[in-house]
Amino acid sequence: MLTIGTGVFLVAGSTFLKTCGSTRVFEAKEHPLLKKDFALIALDGGSGERPANSFEAFDHAAAQEAWLHVSVRLTKDNQIVASKSDRVATGEFIRDLSLEEVRAKTETHVPTLMEVTKKYQKSPVWAEMLDNSLPAAVDLVEKVQRAGISDRFVFSSPQMPPLVEFRNMRPQWLTASPVDEAERIAMLATLGLESVGGIKGDFFIAPLEREKIHILTEPLVREAHKRFKKVVAWNVNDEASLTRALELKVDGVATENPELLRGIMRSRSHP
Repeated sequence: MLTIGTGVFLVAGSTFLKTCGSTRVFEAKEHPLLKKDFALIALDGGSGERPANSFEAFDHAAAQEAWLHVSVRLTKDNQIVASKSDRVATGEFIRDLSLEEVRAKTETHVPTLMEVTKKYQKSPVWAEMLDNSLPAAVDLVEKVQRAGISDRFVFSSPQMPPLVEFRNMRPQWLTASPVDEAERIAMLATLGLESVGGIKGDFFIAPLEREKIHILTEPLVREAHKRFKKVVAWNVNDEASLTRALELKVDGVATENPELLRGIMRSRSHP
């Protein structure tokens, strides 16, 4: 197992400080969610313990005082629905169907993102836009703005176009770096390359490891904290890995098993 250690990571870490040949100044953003000590994030509501993206899952996650991660997609009639899959059971794409049609072709109730945010008004909501769609990002901004929930809302996407559009429209709102950004930093660091761009987003999300390479290490966490980034261990699901994530002193863990993680935290007297 290869570990990105202090000396290696700092090669990449040093590039966070330089932009266009000048020293970059990092400042903390003012936002209520950034003041929280720890984020237990239930991926798709906790899909390892309840049906993904269902009210049953979100009820269970809220009972664990978890942040509600919701995979979202845009329907033909501009409704943002909770769904990891881009298709319904018939094989048709969600983007080609109206909300009514999506629900008619799905056995279980498909919530909209706004239904989730309205029902769980005390829970932070992490929306992950899976569509590579600029209109989806624009529509999401408008809905969050109208609902007045930007103080408990985080946006992420594995697709750069909607993520960039969202950041450009609302730079003061919270976003997360794509998971593959952390992997790229770690991989380049192992080669001693310095041409790594600065971390973008308020949350730096990364898996514990990939391809037998430790992605999240204590040096990486410390360096990210110096840049006022919250570090989240992403998609961590078994007991041993969850325990390891907590030992790294990350700012949050995203898991399919929120009740399991809450139990581990209680046993360790973790806040």
